[in-house]
Amino acid sequence: MTAPNFGTKPEDYPVRIIEGLHGGDYTFEQVAADLIDNSIDANAKFVEVIIDSQDMGEEKKKYSTGMQGTDKMFCIVLDDGDGIASEARLIQVMSRGVTRPEENPYKEYELGSFGVGLKESSLSQAYEVTIFSKVEGGDINLIRLSSHAIKKHEADILLKSSELEPWMKITQGFRDCMEYLGSQVKGTAILLEGMHKMELEIGDGDRTVWEDLIEERVMNYLGLVFHKYIQGT
Repeated sequence: MTAPNFGTKPEDYPVRIIEGLHGGDYTFEQVAADLIDNSIDANAKFVEVIIDSQDMGEEKKKYSTGMQGTDKMFCIVLDDGDGIASEARLIQVMSRGVTRPEENPYKEYELGSFGVGLKESSLSQAYEVTIFSKVEGGDINLIRLSSHAIKKHEADILLKSSELEPWMKITQGFRDCMEYLGSQVKGTAILLEGMHKMELEIGDGDRTVWEDLIEERVMNYLGLVFHKYIQGT
């Protein structure tokens, strides 16, 4: 057993760490596939990837790209899987280095075996990541990994439902996730907002053309990655 007073705790730089993750080299298609992998692990029979635009309001956030104004992209990955039973487990899922319960261990080739898959891939594309989940007979639980909150408070934190800022709960994406899960017996919805790389890719041009192109890219990529599931084999 390690002596309790052994060693020196390093300095924490949560803002630098989160900004490093925003520079990750995952493509949006890979992020979508990674999230769908989680849905398959949760025994989902149905998964939907929703890409849309929303009004993020004029309130100034700690990050600007995709976080203020109208027509800002968001993505929802919705499934009808088993869901996550508790807020405590959601916190574990959104924490780095966490592992699955002993009765359902990771396989050595799974990205999530190191506790980095969902967080690192999602943050490479989005400033704000919210997980909504419910089990059969239960209520919706949620937890948010907010780059805005981390930079604002200069701390490595997650936000519970009661800790969300008002603007976080009135976006179209947030309301859609609550509505979709509310109509399902069980399942999980992952909401990505502040899509900084996608916003830079689209720029000020015709957003409809770019949205159609992004959807086509995602469909083609997912068709290649999950063709065995799609074929029912």
